[in-house]
Amino acid sequence: MVTPEDDLVAGHLSLSAEEPHGVHRASQAHAHDAHVHSLVLADAEKTMTTYVLELGIASHSIIIGLTLGAARDEFRTLFIALCFHQFFEGLALSTVVMDAELSKRAVAIGMVIFYSFTTPIGIALGIGIN
Repeated sequence: MVTPEDDLVAGHLSLSAEEPHGVHRASQAHAHDAHVHSLVLADAEKTMTTYVLELGIASHSIIIGLTLGAARDEFRTLFIALCFHQFFEGLALSTVVMDAELSKRAVAIGMVIFYSFTTPIGIALGIGIN
């Protein structure tokens, strides 16, 4: 029998000796009596996570654009590196957007279009500052 002390050593929080993983029982990561440790987000949490990720990546892309727009001698090297970087970043973001199963397809398309314009906006700002 597993004691509460054994659970604490194993990194689990116990509510009782009869149910060593009682704290997990209320978690969405558990389906009925299955014992699975995973991150399962509700639809609202996925949507909010997607919006926060979009905002973070958009901010990051504007800063990258600023750097590219202000670059002089290192422009060609930086441009090639950023093309690869932005491509894979866009793939990752689109995967998260599609996984979020947003209620309206227009919202997902709008997020992709918004991301597509962030680096060019940053480049224009960088050229303007330079």
